[in-house]
Amino acid sequence: MALWVLLVSSVFAVEPCPEGRVRVWDTQPECCLPTETWSGTACVAPEAGGTEPEAVATAPKPAPRVVPKVEKRLVLFSGYGGQTLWLDGEEVGRLPLSREVAVGEHAWVVRSLSAESLAEGTFKARKGTDNQLVMLAPSTPKEPEVEDIRD
Repeated sequence: MALWVLLVSSVFAVEPCPEGRVRVWDTQPECCLPTETWSGTACVAPEAGGTEPEAVATAPKPAPRVVPKVEKRLVLFSGYGGQTLWLDGEEVGRLPLSREVAVGEHAWVVRSLSAESLAEGTFKARKGTDNQLVMLAPSTPKEPEVEDIRD
């Protein structure tokens, strides 16, 4: 019993490893670099062609990813009340509505609730601080279909 108490107390009484080193095994007091292994008598570096500890410690950190800022403008869309507006291939909601869009040219489509295309066109969101209003109307009016009922 005394041997068991001595063994348990020696395992839990192990001091922490110095900074940059890790305990090789929970039952060993030895501390090696993260890239080293314990040979039974000493910490051993990897074989030739392996990762050198110095190379790991001095490896450069990747540069932070820079996301370019996109200038946006609040655009108010009107016309075709209650129908669905699509901008640049993405459904954005029921008309009328407002949305921030990137400055530049955009394609729009108005669809009925049954997904039928009612009108389409393009508009350009311009630079500025005031709101921009876009009245949606077909670029080329659709001709009504007329049946010929003459005999």
